[in-house]
Amino acid sequence: MQDTIREESEINNKEENHPKNRQHKIKNTNIAIIISGLIIAGSILFTHFDQVGGSSFVDPDSLFAGRELKSEELYSGSTNSKIILLEYSDLECPFCKKFHNETMAKIRENYKDKIAIAYRHFPLEFHKKAPKEAEAALCAREQAGNAAYFKFMTKIFEITPANDGLDFALMPNMAREAGVKNIEEWQKCLDSGVYSEYVQSDLEDGAVAGVQGTPNTFVLAKTKDGYKIVTVINGARDYRYVSNVLDQAIKMYK
Repeated sequence: MQDTIREESEINNKEENHPKNRQHKIKNTNIAIIISGLIIAGSILFTHFDQVGGSSFVDPDSLFAGRELKSEELYSGSTNSKIILLEYSDLECPFCKKFHNETMAKIRENYKDKIAIAYRHFPLEFHKKAPKEAEAALCAREQAGNAAYFKFMTKIFEITPANDGLDFALMPNMAREAGVKNIEEWQKCLDSGVYSEYVQSDLEDGAVAGVQGTPNTFVLAKTKDGYKIVTVINGARDYRYVSNVLDQAIKMYK
């Protein structure tokens, strides 16, 4: 029995050490090493992209499909900047509230001389109060400019519990605190529904641009060919994530 095992072992050793078999073994080992290297490299690249890239892949040559940005939509930052952060948002969205109060508050403070920030309304169908709140903000802008527009929306995000939790009775005082002087005129503007089509236009524009939820933020680069999409940030990403994306965009389009 032992002799039989010894013979089989010797046969196996001879087969393994045969030149053809040794070459085949080396070849398989090299292939395994190459595949392992590719997997590791791919993992590193994916991790790097996930940390500093966008939430979704965007063709670097793709142009923004939404309408051209107007000066009154740029409510913060430098209007001369090549980089524009365009946010589609819903004033009753809890994730928009978090994004506005936490991430965007820091972005506005730390990037005010480096980028321009724009806002468009994208009230979701199940947030019934959001369209009228958007109209109220636009009425504030009509009377007291972009500063009041921004302050009014910030007040909403600060006060509303989200998901249609805002008490409309609080809005006149919020408008006053935002800088609106003539509350009666502001109320007439709101009651007239003069900005309802504007809000609907923002909503339709977002749909054309590819917005499916809120907050949805486009990082755009202003070029001679139009607004190029650097990347799209989906959801209420934190400050570190958004600032990494902006730092790359600013370097790309100096």
